[in-house]
Amino acid sequence: MEGGRSHVNKNNCLARLVEVVAVVAVAVVVVVVVVVVVVVVVIVVVGFIKVEEEKEEEVVAAVVSLL
Repeated sequence: MEGGRSHVNKNNCLARLVEVVAVVAVAVVVVVVVVVVVVVVVIVVVGFIKVEEEKEEEVVAAVVSLL
């Protein structure tokens, strides 16, 4: 019986470890995706403003409509 309990406890520990790793991995992926999206939006907005400075209001309106 004692060996069986030890085995179950090891499985529970492993399952918890897998859950923690999965949660951390998902959190890291979410953070990376958010950072990439923000960087892309900033690059696009800066690019539009540099290319068409006189049309800045239109660019701002377009960005706001996308959000």
